[in-house]
Amino acid sequence: MGINLQEATSKYLMEGSPVIAKWGKKLTEVNSIMQEEGRRPLNLEQQVALAKLLENTKNRINYDLKESTQNTMVGPYKRYALDIVASMVPNLIAFDLVNVQPIENKMGIINYVKYSAGSQRDGHKVGDEFATTFNYTGSNKHYTSQDVENEPIVFNTTGNDIEFVLPWKPVKSGSLKLTIGTTTIEDDGAGKLVVNGTTDKGTINYITGIAKATLTAPPAGEDVLIGNWTFNNEYAPVDVPEIDLSIVSIPVLARSRKLKALWSFDSAYEMQKEYGQDLNGLLAAQAAAEIAHEIDVEILSDLYSGAYNQSAMGGGLITWDATLPIGVPQNHHFETLKTVFNRASNQIFQNTKRAMGNFVVVGTNVATVIESALSYTGAVDNAGVVGPYLMGTWGGYKIYKNPFFAPDQWLVGYKGNSLFDAGYCYAPYMPVATTQMLMMADFQGQQGWATSYGKTMLNNKMYVAGNITGLV
Repeated sequence: MGINLQEATSKYLMEGSPVIAKWGKKLTEVNSIMQEEGRRPLNLEQQVALAKLLENTKNRINYDLKESTQNTMVGPYKRYALDIVASMVPNLIAFDLVNVQPIENKMGIINYVKYSAGSQRDGHKVGDEFATTFNYTGSNKHYTSQDVENEPIVFNTTGNDIEFVLPWKPVKSGSLKLTIGTTTIEDDGAGKLVVNGTTDKGTINYITGIAKATLTAPPAGEDVLIGNWTFNNEYAPVDVPEIDLSIVSIPVLARSRKLKALWSFDSAYEMQKEYGQDLNGLLAAQAAAEIAHEIDVEILSDLYSGAYNQSAMGGGLITWDATLPIGVPQNHHFETLKTVFNRASNQIFQNTKRAMGNFVVVGTNVATVIESALSYTGAVDNAGVVGPYLMGTWGGYKIYKNPFFAPDQWLVGYKGNSLFDAGYCYAPYMPVATTQMLMMADFQGQQGWATSYGKTMLNNKMYVAGNITGLV
């Protein structure tokens, strides 16, 4: 028997409760800043992720301090590292578009949800997958209904006689129809069985499902007893088919991005003296911002290049022509781009049978079309943004502008509300790690910055990509 989704979610959040409590003050500071900026505060999932990453960073700091031979120089390192993590992580659009699962080691484990049959029913064996992050197969059509269709039944044979127990009961009288080889068996509605049209050739107990029948000849060794009937699922006690949920783990390896900052002793002094600015702090913030938007860009590039339609739809992308038809106002024509996004969304549903697209990432030319459409609603304030960002909503989709897409590119994707419901996983290990700040004999300061994370495409069928043409 599996666990349910609420239990899985509760387990994940419960495991994160101690680390949330430990970093509660920092999380409160982050939420306050986000509210001041008019943004939604961190949800519980995001709080767990940020707290775990702060803990990873703290452990790294403690290690560096233990190993350091220049403890007098680690002040800026201690001062900025945690603040940089707290400011960088919530600003990643990865939280909006993909699953984020922090890992505690370089070789980490990420999880996804699997639904499977807990009963043998409707052509499914116990353990057969109904749905995972990777796909949805679903039942045929009778897994949860009163109707049992083409169900294999185990039987015992003695000469011409067979005995069996129907697995789903109580059986509705008059509904039973079985075949074994060329022989047909039906019930007469009064507890008697009819074999090849001959009455009173066996009996059935509708409550227990126990039945026996006398055939005209012994069944052949390869014969299979197949049954069709209706059972009363309003009866108590009643057999109820099960669907089980389990959390499945797969390994992921964290890789690094690194950046080095250089500055002169004189520049740092003058910046502090003339402007009251800490040059080290400015460089740290810039380094973290560069790393953050490169992570977002990499994730979005992975989604676009891995989108399922590129292999499933004749090797091509879905294309929309911006060329203005004669007599049609531009802003009206631009509205038709939504039809293409809807097509992509329905393609995701066709491919997965469980999800439809709910966000769109666009290059700058596609953004121009959307921003010029009649029904577009822009975000409140996007001034000063760096890298990909939420530009607004359109046609029920959240629209993200990515300046690192080719201008004519777009991507439709899906991310659900549950912890594990996305086709791609970003698994940060060390969101921002720094070396010590060193001032060399030539009066040149230097400091290194790095991030370490894993990533994996779980199900590219949750993404469909395309482009536009003809925009002048």
